[in-house]
Amino acid sequence: MTVAEIGVDLLTRLFAGSGLAVVLVGAGEAIPGSYWGAPEAGLTGNRLYLRADTPVHSALHEAAHYLCMDADRRKNLD
Repeated sequence: MTVAEIGVDLLTRLFAGSGLAVVLVGAGEAIPGSYWGAPEAGLTGNRLYLRADTPVHSALHEAAHYLCMDADRRKNLD
């Protein structure tokens, strides 16, 4: 399942209270902070980068890294 199938707004609402901002990247653009490269999600600071073709499981996986970190580790997250 991809972000396009569930809508980016659902993920934005899911993480709204956590301080994690969801950023949608344009089709075909590189995804900042993506370890595996596009279309996998990227995480830099408090921003979760996605494209419409990003798998939902990738977005949730990267978000979990952020959510499980303490404030000190989040400062240098890239």
